[in-house]
Amino acid sequence: MDKEVREFEKILDGIKFGESVMVEYSGYSVPAEGLYHLVKWAKEKGHKVVIVDILDTLYLYYQHIKLYGKDAEILNDVTVVKIGGRFKVGNVAGRINITGPTIGERAFSEVYQDIVNDGNVVTIVLGLAKLMMLYADSKKDILNIVNIILSYIGDEKVKGFHFINRDLMKEVSPYIIPLIAELMTTVIKIERVDGVSMMRVVRSLNPNIEKLELKLS
Repeated sequence: MDKEVREFEKILDGIKFGESVMVEYSGYSVPAEGLYHLVKWAKEKGHKVVIVDILDTLYLYYQHIKLYGKDAEILNDVTVVKIGGRFKVGNVAGRINITGPTIGERAFSEVYQDIVNDGNVVTIVLGLAKLMMLYADSKKDILNIVNIILSYIGDEKVKGFHFINRDLMKEVSPYIIPLIAELMTTVIKIERVDGVSMMRVVRSLNPNIEKLELKLS
């Protein structure tokens, strides 16, 4: 396990502030394990953790972490921006209601920029596929959401991680995963193999971490 922890830390340390990472997983994997280790690493480094919680996805991950036997209380003091949903996990610093055709770039920016003003910040977006599903019939609204993601790539105060359920995304549209992957500087996949969650760096600007693979446990 110590080897896996060191490898995981090597991957996260190898991602620079200003980068954005897609953490792609299937509906049969356990991405909550990845979230747990990511938050634990960020806290140990002294980084501020901001979670964008779309439609109560953080609550689901919290329950999975607890049932998995890990310390779910690690999420109790993270800063949370809620987009829709009603279950409170962490320190909710802002709420954005889903009332119009989409969430609105300005509304998100006003809440988010106040929170990440002082960094270094590790931002984690959970539940993006759910948001995309709401607007599956409108390419314009989907591209608006993608533009919100794009507008924060390159912010040198932030390491951004976007957890994306690829099975749900493919149901929305076959072009979304390739589109988001093109925007990201690093792409990580989590797969379930023989009852074990495996994490692999598929693409990275850092050749020292590209193709690294490890077990999450």
